[in-house]
Amino acid sequence: AAMSQTSTRVRAIVDELLALEPDLVIVLAGNNEGQQHATALNRALHRWVVYRELKTVLKPPAPPEERPYFTPQSDDLLGTRERFFENVDGMIAAAKAAGVPIAVGTLPINGYYTPDDRTLYESYPPMAPEVAGALAACRAGRFDEGITALADAQDAGWTLRALAECYELKGDFAAARRYGDLYVEQMPFNRIRPSYNDELRERVPGSGAILADLDRAARALSPQGIAPPELFVDYCHMRYEGYFEMSRTLIDALAKAGALPPMTLPAPTRDAILDAKGWRDTLAQSPPPYQPSPDWPAVVAALGAHP
Repeated sequence: AAMSQTSTRVRAIVDELLALEPDLVIVLAGNNEGQQHATALNRALHRWVVYRELKTVLKPPAPPEERPYFTPQSDDLLGTRERFFENVDGMIAAAKAAGVPIAVGTLPINGYYTPDDRTLYESYPPMAPEVAGALAACRAGRFDEGITALADAQDAGWTLRALAECYELKGDFAAARRYGDLYVEQMPFNRIRPSYNDELRERVPGSGAILADLDRAARALSPQGIAPPELFVDYCHMRYEGYFEMSRTLIDALAKAGALPPMTLPAPTRDAILDAKGWRDTLAQSPPPYQPSPDWPAVVAALGAHP
């Protein structure tokens, strides 16, 4: 196992592992593919169907060229994306050549993650106080007021974050998912971008590798179709409750593909595993579940917003 690695390093590790003739290789990569500035997404986003669907929910009647939502121009992200999938394809090809089964997973995303330390993310724009005010209106039940204010905002990345929560509070979960995914696309904070997960779903099944769709499993844990933030401790690392659910999804995918010996006993429950391993005391000291801040003025201050 290796953590906190880019897919380039993971690919090198897989090459080393294959020399040891393993029974199985599992690749879960994508959270460390580079922290791109928001202006790096133009062509990549326009190739992604979720971004095109966003046009149907933008505030009319402004023409497309006047819409305040983000339209990046740089090719940096496209190069990062191409390297990532080149590495994924290379790992799959190497495993197939070695006759070793390989599973590739999508990754769960804490879509509502918002950093509280501006010094960690200086390449991103500061949050405008207007965004916090609009979200406060939504949290107070004044959904139309907040959403209308956000539709006129120029602070694109943070606006998308606020729109996602506003639409979820309003009960429009499809819109909440679209805006939340676009927020992560533009401001990933080291998370895998949702479009990477979408492309993995398309590429992996026909490649001879096994797909473990952890992202879809995490989203399915809430009726809104949004991975519950309380499964995480930060932007991508999960609490044990989340890792248990992801492990079940991974094992089910491997078993369905015949990559595991037949299982004759029922799958153990989470409580049974904790008791058998004696982990309860240890896990009681684990970090608390991630919670989006209820104090957005404090978030604005921490992120160095415009006065």
